[in-house]
Amino acid sequence: MIQEIYSIESVKKGDDTNFLKALKIYDNITPVDIKTEPQDIIYWIENKVDNFKMYIFNLYCDKELIGLAMTTYLPKVKTLILEYIALENNYRKNVVYLSYLNLIGKFFKESKYSINYWLTDINNKNNGKETDSESKILTILLDIEGYKKIDALFLTPELGITDIPGFEAYFMIKSTDDISSLAKNSYQSIIDNIYFDYYLEWYKGVIPTQEEFSKYKQSLNDSYNKLKKHIIQIKDPILVVDTGYEVKGEITGHTPIHTKNRFFNFIKTIAIYLLITLITIVAGTIVGLLIIETLLKDIGDKGAVIAATITATTAIPIIGQYSNYKRNNK
Repeated sequence: MIQEIYSIESVKKGDDTNFLKALKIYDNITPVDIKTEPQDIIYWIENKVDNFKMYIFNLYCDKELIGLAMTTYLPKVKTLILEYIALENNYRKNVVYLSYLNLIGKFFKESKYSINYWLTDINNKNNGKETDSESKILTILLDIEGYKKIDALFLTPELGITDIPGFEAYFMIKSTDDISSLAKNSYQSIIDNIYFDYYLEWYKGVIPTQEEFSKYKQSLNDSYNKLKKHIIQIKDPILVVDTGYEVKGEITGHTPIHTKNRFFNFIKTIAIYLLITLITIVAGTIVGLLIIETLLKDIGDKGAVIAATITATTAIPIIGQYSNYKRNNK
């Protein structure tokens, strides 16, 4: 049997060797319009504030490092944001993402935090026509995990001083209850915390000059005011809808099998085959001798019959087990 074992490791230091390797994976595969500057992530591993709590995870498959995940906890609104799960291309399969979603969920359920909402934003640029690949994957997987869509606009803040603007998005949400609506003031509180307790605090720490930070703050306020006007106009409560996305194309399946696992499985298989063969030879020989003694008394060369019996008995399990091995390892 071939089996993959998934595990996560919470990163504690910005100079952790495996974390820096995982961060490189993130940098290589994350679309540019949703990618946080890697040096900023390193900074916030080393520097803590009360307004938000960032958690970075190294992701492993069979003890091999294959990716990185980031989450952020907002204590004032008791909301956990799933920022991203970045995986090496060979592992970008539904079963792998779902395994890490479950492990991250278990980590926080066993943590000290009280969590009312699990949240992630989904790129909805040009009414979904320009949605990035990561958002497309998350949309389907979060739907499988029981997340629902908040039927309201979200404008993503700019990721620092950059020429890449924020974009229209929406939230997918999961709660302790199976919610079908969200009060406008609750949604507004989440927005306030994301904009000012999270993004403003984040870039206050990493933007190098006061002049640049003032420019960023103004841009953030502009996006916030635009979003607030939209929230004022929508009905209260805001609908939380089950999107019911259909899983198409990439379906859950096995991840790439490591060479070392193939070798181990091959050795284990050979050992099992040899044991079965030995047992079969012994049992076949005993049965053959009894048959020869009782039924074949007139045959002169009983040794030839015994040899033929042993040969045939040995060949059956070897041929059968080899066929199974070839079929299971295609």
